Amino acid sequence: MQHPSGSHTFGDSGAELCGIGCIIEKPEEGGRHVLADLDAPIITLAKIRFDEDGLHVTS
Repeated sequence: MQHPSGSHTFGDSGAELCGIGCIIEKPEEGGRHVLADLDAPIITLAKIRFDEDGLHVTS
């Protein structure tokens, strides 16, 4: 699986990724799954979902 654009620079710079902070997560798009390979905690402020009833926001 490919890492998100630019993620290879962590190792190149000698930096350590300690966590990922997201303001809004859209679970249906699968971004968390892609970021899981980075082996860092992922913190989300709000998750949003759209369906026939409209917008749903959870924390």
